[in-house]
Amino acid sequence: MNTETPNAAANDQGAAAPDASASAAAPVATQAPNTQENATPPADAAPGAADEGKDGQQAAEPVVPEAYAAPEMPEGIIFDEGLATAVAPILQKAGVTQEAYNELAGVLAQQQIQAQQAQLKTWTEACAKDPDINANDGALRKAAIEAVGQFGSPELKALFNASGLGSQPDLVKLIGKLGQAAKVTNDRGTDSAGSGGGQRSLTSRMYPNQ
Repeated sequence: MNTETPNAAANDQGAAAPDASASAAAPVATQAPNTQENATPPADAAPGAADEGKDGQQAAEPVVPEAYAAPEMPEGIIFDEGLATAVAPILQKAGVTQEAYNELAGVLAQQQIQAQQAQLKTWTEACAKDPDINANDGALRKAAIEAVGQFGSPELKALFNASGLGSQPDLVKLIGKLGQAAKVTNDRGTDSAGSGGGQRSLTSRMYPNQ
């Protein structure tokens, strides 16, 4: 028989009940904020900082000239003024500076030099294989060299040297044959029937100022 009084049972139930006030007063654990992720980025990482110089001023815009100055060209390469004038508006519209213009001209000049060297190699090889030029121990070639040396102006000689035309097979044959014909005529002299007013030699007729 249970002799426990109601008050005792109530006291037991009260002792077993959780302390609500104590639970409410207990601190709740929270995660500390990640200060590294939320930190303010450094000033040097701000947008646009890369475009500024040490003094804080923004980099200068590229300058496009109103008229491009003629660039310095390699020896033997002639600057094409007409072509430069024609393409200048296009380059200016594209924002090409004088420095870039000079670089472009240098590339084009190198391409021209390479093309001339390739052409000269082709002509030289053709002359070496041509039977007419190399017949009689290269007599035709020697005659061409003598003719240019005797009758060619300094400007013509410079042109031959710069352009390689002195090795162009057809031109070598033409000048060589003219040189041989002039030499033969000079060896014969003036007309044998002359009385002081005979026929002039072929050389004197072709080059009256010589």
